[in-house]
Amino acid sequence: MIEFPLLLLAMAWRARTIVRRPPELSGTGNLVVMGLTGSIVLMFAELLLGLALGINARQWYDDLFHMPGIAGLAGQGPLALFPLLFGRRKPIRAG
Repeated sequence: MIEFPLLLLAMAWRARTIVRRPPELSGTGNLVVMGLTGSIVLMFAELLLGLALGINARQWYDDLFHMPGIAGLAGQGPLALFPLLFGRRKPIRAG
């Protein structure tokens, strides 16, 4: 639970820097896919880490619905939304 806010800040910072680089990432669909892909990759990495530490897939899945797994799932929502939140381009004002 201590690392949760730090991870959210790190993910927000990284998402912000990534989506500001290439202009082709500015489309809403691209940003949604980027966020969902990031969440899926993170969940897969967590599963692989659990397997490497001797936790079977069923136990890993069951642990998602108990603390601190619930907090981890709660962090997946912002992770999936960060590209959309930070990737929207502000309209250029004439003048």
